[in-house]
Amino acid sequence: PRPNIHGKKSQGSFDLTYFLQGAFAGGICCSTTHGALHPVDVVKTRIAPNYRESMIAGFRQVIAEEGVSALTIGLGPTVVGYFLQGWFKF
Repeated sequence: PRPNIHGKKSQGSFDLTYFLQGAFAGGICCSTTHGALHPVDVVKTRIAPNYRESMIAGFRQVIAEEGVSALTIGLGPTVVGYFLQGWFKF
C-alpha cells in the first residue's frame, strides 16, 4: 500500500503487531474495569441474603467482620479471566 499524507501506511495493512496490540489493549481494559469493580461484586454477593441492606452498609459490614482484604478475595482469577476474555474479544 502507498503511504498516506503523513508518510504512514494507509489503512488495510493490518499485520500481526496490529492485532497483538489490539488484543493486549482489550485484555488490559477488561481486566482493569472488572478488577476495579470486584469489591462491589464481593459485597453484593455477601449481602444478597440480607437484600434490604444498602451497598454502603454492606461495605461497612464486610470490612468490620473480615477486614479490608476481604474485598480482594478472588481478585486474581477475576483479573486473569477477564484479561483473557478481553484478549480474544477485542
